[in-house]
Amino acid sequence: MFINKDLYKKILDSIPVLTVDIVIFNKNKDKILLFKRNNNPLKGIYYTPGGRVNKNEPLNNAILRKGKEELGLNLNSSELRHCGILEEFFDNSSFGDASSHHINIVYEYILEDINLINLDNQHEEFKWFDINDLSLHFYLKKKINLCLNRS
Repeated sequence: MFINKDLYKKILDSIPVLTVDIVIFNKNKDKILLFKRNNNPLKGIYYTPGGRVNKNEPLNNAILRKGKEELGLNLNSSELRHCGILEEFFDNSSFGDASSHHINIVYEYILEDINLINLDNQHEEFKWFDINDLSLHFYLKKKINLCLNRS
């Protein structure tokens, strides 16, 4: 569902946005696949893919849609695991200085063949990171811990 830019900026400035995020692990769950963002928030930072849930869109459909749109992957819904909910707060957004508050429904997915990935224009590249890499963004660490049931 398309929302024009001016209206969406007002929404971001006014209320939290419900989103889905995909935490992609290797099969040993000791590495996380991250994608370098082309837009704010977190432009130039390696991060998890995901995005807004549309009105009347079931969460399962939203996560499958984001996997297809952003990564070109046909995710198998039976291989997705719901990890929990995480809030993120950013001082900016893809609409400039409009701050954003995201309520993320976080899912885990195991991916072995990264050759299947076909990125959209939101990301410029991707690579594996160790799950204990100290350079990972604060929210990424929280997502990893949520999926691995660590505090």
